[in-house]
Amino acid sequence: MADTLALESPHWLRPAVVGALAAPRESRGAAPAGFDAVSLGCGPGFDLPALALVKPLLRLGADGADRTLLGQSGVRVLALDYEARWETEVGAVVAATRSALGLRHSAAFGRCDITLPLAAPANELVEEALAGGTRLFVASYVVAENAVALRDSDFVFFEELFARAPAGTLMLVLETTHRQFPAVARAAWRGGGDAVAAACPRVRSNRGYSLCLLKRSAAPAGVEGGEADAFGPASEELSELFSRFEEDDRRQRRKALDEESVG
Repeated sequence: MADTLALESPHWLRPAVVGALAAPRESRGAAPAGFDAVSLGCGPGFDLPALALVKPLLRLGADGADRTLLGQSGVRVLALDYEARWETEVGAVVAATRSALGLRHSAAFGRCDITLPLAAPANELVEEALAGGTRLFVASYVVAENAVALRDSDFVFFEELFARAPAGTLMLVLETTHRQFPAVARAAWRGGGDAVAAACPRVRSNRGYSLCLLKRSAAPAGVEGGEADAFGPASEELSELFSRFEEDDRRQRRKALDEESVG
């Protein structure tokens, strides 16, 4: 996660991260004000120390002069998972993060289910965080393990999230495999249309791809016309990449069926 957030390409990623972390937030229901990020499928809660480490390093300007206040405040993460038993581990990670990196860092734990629509009761905290101003969402190693249920739901959670999300909302999808990235991106495009920019940069630390999705109001800052389209639904580069990913998925599914029939 930290390596993805620090990438300089695509050109809109770092400004989007800075903008998401600097977005004003307010209290809504059970989700208190001030969440820097929502971690979907949070597992043990490692998104908190990752954000705590990378946030002070983020700068919007080349000289590092602007947005430096980002490094002076703590990180607050809403850690959500289907399995309630992760709450104990999240608490341990919070304690370790505060001990090593400062008492200002914190996280709250709750439930969610990305295989259900955003409006489902199980996803109430996601809706409240979105309404309260959270603009950074991270799906950490939760898509691939739920691939069958997500296909059955046509990835409706991501479609509805990007339909509802205001401009400036950024989602990172971090996975052990890139095979479901095309379906996630297309769901985001169904919800947000051309306003959603997508990119699949290679990340050295995991020797694979990450999926970055940004809901924008128009072309990213400094980008006009056809250049902006390079990151949208009509992108030839993404189309070629996604075709490779989908072929990888078909191949893997055929292999699984063959092994099952032999067994």
